[in-house]
Amino acid sequence: MARNRTKLTDEIKLELLDYIDEIKKNGEKRLPSEEKLSKKFRVSRATIRTVLSDLENEGIVNRKHGVGTFINELSMPFHVQFSPVSLYTDMIKEFGYKSKSKHIGKPEILENVDKKIYKKLKISEDEKIVFTKKIFYADENPCVLCVDYFPLSIVEKDNLLSKIDDYDDSLFDFFNYELNRKIVADQAEITTTTSDETKILSEYFPKIAKSFLQLNCINFDRDNIPVLYAEEYVDTNLIRFFSMRKK
Repeated sequence: MARNRTKLTDEIKLELLDYIDEIKKNGEKRLPSEEKLSKKFRVSRATIRTVLSDLENEGIVNRKHGVGTFINELSMPFHVQFSPVSLYTDMIKEFGYKSKSKHIGKPEILENVDKKIYKKLKISEDEKIVFTKKIFYADENPCVLCVDYFPLSIVEKDNLLSKIDDYDDSLFDFFNYELNRKIVADQAEITTTTSDETKILSEYFPKIAKSFLQLNCINFDRDNIPVLYAEEYVDTNLIRFFSMRKK
């Protein structure tokens, strides 16, 4: 029988992933005890135990009976991106590059977009959509292109869109601090494409046909409302993903 999931469990999982990132940067490899984690995150030990079990199944931590819970460093490059609490800038640095990012042009307001975007955001087709583009660099080489869509209706003040440029590292911070819509989870479809198939790639990457990892992500706020749809294209010659699966 599948274990029941709760919103609290999923939120604590994201917070714990963020905490693992933080202590890993400080050179720590072992997590505190379940008791200490339950006090830190103000939840029951049962909730912590459920989250740690999930992370062990995903290969992010190793639990050794009577010894403790340890960070599995081999899994970290994989989880860094798929957790919305972390940034591409951090991932680029993890691979030893100097990271830089910038928005391309100003946010655009569109009245007609692909119907799939309305469906993914669960909004009507008469709603206006904000469209933004951002590119990330690894040692001055373009490595990630992000194309983002979100409903204009969640922007309560007209002047807020002009502040997007202040958040080059993360559009998630813009949602959190300017819109009060903190993104806590995402649903990602992972595919591949080429610069021949997806024309926008040839505008920002070298004029040669190459393959890209494509992530189509629906991002959800605290109330489990889809507020941002992102299409992300990753040059895997520079940035690679790893998956460790428990047997």
